[in-house]
Amino acid sequence: MHRSGDLLHQLADEHRDLAAASDHLRAAGHDLDPQVVRDAAVRIAEHELAHRLLVHPLLGREGWGHRIFTERREEQLLLAERLRRALVPTAPARRWGVASAAAEPDLGVLLDAELTEHTDREEILDFPHLRHVTSFGELSALGELRGRLRTVLRGRLEERPELIAEATWATASRRALPELLELPEDIVIDLPALEREAAATG
Repeated sequence: MHRSGDLLHQLADEHRDLAAASDHLRAAGHDLDPQVVRDAAVRIAEHELAHRLLVHPLLGREGWGHRIFTERREEQLLLAERLRRALVPTAPARRWGVASAAAEPDLGVLLDAELTEHTDREEILDFPHLRHVTSFGELSALGELRGRLRTVLRGRLEERPELIAEATWATASRRALPELLELPEDIVIDLPALEREAAATG
């Protein structure tokens, strides 16, 4: 889908797309198509990486935003674990399949519930706060960057599914992400300031 508008408008549009993908998984029940699961995992992880690179630095600008940031990081780590458990390593090396229904029951239902709650909190709490602490011009510039970043991130995740299957996209520190994801220099220099964030453990 062609997207335009500032960063928050684009992320809201992506929420609608993720909801549709989640509905598809939920409707499939235990009869999950492995490619559908992998595609959904890539889309979800790519969207959340955009939050880590573009949104989280903005939340760090003000006290209330720090609290929102902490809550969202906790949610991301839970979501990353769900995606990790949905994917399993298969031969040959670096190829990943989908866990059996017995290994990850009701994947679609669980993802749908988590994404719905996550989306509601972001659009009701996070986005109004971000519009208060960030200028229209900056959000517009970040919207343009979001378009460039989307293509690169999706390509990396499709090429290296281990980033999802090992949850590295969520557990690595934000400062390490540009190198981990091999982001082009012209994108890295336009990213908001990456304040300190320790790598997640556990």
